[in-house]
Amino acid sequence: MKSVLKIALGIILAFTVLIVGCVAIIGAGVDEAVDEVQKESDKTSITQAEYQSVKVGPEGNTRDRIVSRLASRRANRRLRQAT
Repeated sequence: MKSVLKIALGIILAFTVLIVGCVAIIGAGVDEAVDEVQKESDKTSITQAEYQSVKVGPEGNTRDRIVSRLASRRANRRLRQAT
């Protein structure tokens, strides 16, 4: 009876270690993927100041004009960071 209990306990322990290991591997992979997405998002995002500089209303700012202006600012910012 004692040997059956030891075997059962060993099997439970082995499964526990296996599950914890899988969770750790998956967690590390997800964390790395989140970092990659964040880096990509940082490359294409605008700053709070750029967001607040957008004027809407009767001035006639079209979407294309705003996107063009912000895209040129982003390109300039990338050039400054590269140097």
